[in-house]
Amino acid sequence: MKPKKLGGLGLPWDPPQLLPCIESSAREDVIPKSSNYWHLYPLVTELETAGIYFEASKTHHVTDVKFKSHHIFGTLMLPPIMVDDSTKPLLLNLVAYEISPHGPSDLRITSYIWLMDSLIDHAEDVKQLRKKGILLNNLGSDEQLAQLFNEIANDLVPDPRADADVKDLIEKHCKNKQRVWIAEWMHNHFSSPWTVLAFLGAIFAIALSLIQTYLVLENNMVMVNENLKLTFPTSQLSTLLLRP
Repeated sequence: MKPKKLGGLGLPWDPPQLLPCIESSAREDVIPKSSNYWHLYPLVTELETAGIYFEASKTHHVTDVKFKSHHIFGTLMLPPIMVDDSTKPLLLNLVAYEISPHGPSDLRITSYIWLMDSLIDHAEDVKQLRKKGILLNNLGSDEQLAQLFNEIANDLVPDPRADADVKDLIEKHCKNKQRVWIAEWMHNHFSSPWTVLAFLGAIFAIALSLIQTYLVLENNMVMVNENLKLTFPTSQLSTLLLRP
């Protein structure tokens, strides 16, 4: 069955009638926030520095969160979402439905909001996701959008099983110090096309210099051999070269 859409988000269940507030009766099976089963994601800017870049998923479904490893680098795929003035009340109502006694068996929307809040803290985090087509900002500034997720996710507790495989892969990537060091070095030195062009130009200049040096040395060797042939007859030259 195809996922239902509400406000651009793909939902894993039929959307209920919107609730007036988030103060519904909390479900008893929600794992407390002090649990060791969940942890925060690094920020977008921190992940990019560590060699993890972002890409919009092919669907808008909130469960379409994937991580792909490419040796040194990695790609975190997130579902695109359009954010405007209606997004905050919409998400709050969906969260209220999820944590109600008659809500769905999982906390997919709550976990999605918590994921985005973990990744976003500043306007620069929003900017990077916006450039990748993951966030379509019709709300205002990037700072406003960051603040929106920070406010919505306040005191939310996600399902620790949601995207557990993605969390494990990201943690494994970030624990590889050699991989992160190479990614950080490339991020710091090749973050703009101008630095890449400058680096390629330097490599080209060094290559030309080595070729020129080789040609000069080869030409000098030829001249030395010619001078030896002119100075000594062939028989004498062979005797000199073979003498111990």
